[in-house]
Amino acid sequence: MTAEAALAAFVVARCGAAEVEVHNLGFTPPSGAVRFDGDPCRERPTLRAFHEEGTWTVRPQLTLWMNGAVAEADAPAGGRVAAIPGRYRLADRLGEALPVGTWRAVTPVRAGEPVATGRFEPIPLIASGAEVDLVVHRGSLTMVTPVRLLADAAAGARVPVQVLATDRVVQATAVAMNRVELP
Repeated sequence: MTAEAALAAFVVARCGAAEVEVHNLGFTPPSGAVRFDGDPCRERPTLRAFHEEGTWTVRPQLTLWMNGAVAEADAPAGGRVAAIPGRYRLADRLGEALPVGTWRAVTPVRAGEPVATGRFEPIPLIASGAEVDLVVHRGSLTMVTPVRLLADAAAGARVPVQVLATDRVVQATAVAMNRVELP
């Protein structure tokens, strides 16, 4: 196995890359097996190369291709984005990878862009400003009153709401698209 192939196999195993391109190994290895150590999960890592004739510190030039969720189409900031399975360069991903699904773009995005934290966020169950019912259970009594959400709310999240009848602000839990409840 060549040193380039050994490095590519090492990077695939360590980083979960689908494919690795080695553009510059960073040294000229003697013939024979070369083993690598270090964190290779970036385009210009600093690694240790081990060979029976010696040990070297090397800075190879790599391109790591990852399988994961990518934006299906261009979207403006605040727009809905369908995240579909695809392939992207690891260097293009900013933040932690997010799964396939539907997300909201925090900033404008292009088709094929990796879906990751910082650029994408969950679509809220209820958007800020929506008028929904506040349900209050006290023993066998159930009261319902209209409220306005003061922030986006995911399912199960606590969110400030303004009671329309009194303008009082209380914390409630989002339970459905049209309902929040007091704990």
